[in-house]
Order: sequence, then structure tokens, then C-alpha cells
Amino acid sequence: MLSFLIAKISGWLEQAERGRTDAYLASAADLPELERRIRAIDRGQFQPQTEGN
Repeated sequence: MLSFLIAKISGWLEQAERGRTDAYLASAADLPELERRIRAIDRGQFQPQTEGN
């Protein structure tokens, strides 16, 4: 039961992070900016902000 809850919460957190990352990419003004943001994510230089930060 505990492992199920941990897995479920982990899935929710990953989904929330993915949504913030998608929003960050979607807000790019043009293709070069989108590519720069994708490279930053690939290099680990982007940390999605949580709501309230």
C-alpha cells in the first residue's frame, strides 16, 4: 500500500514538472528561442519553478 502511494505521488510530481517545462517551452517567442530553451533543458540548466516562487 505504501509503495503504491509513493508511486502515485511520484507520478503526480513528474506530471506537474512536465507541465511547467511544456509551458516554459510554449512561451518561447520564436524558433531560435525555443531551440535555446531546449538546449538549456538538455544541459540541466533549467529548473521548472513551482507555483508561488
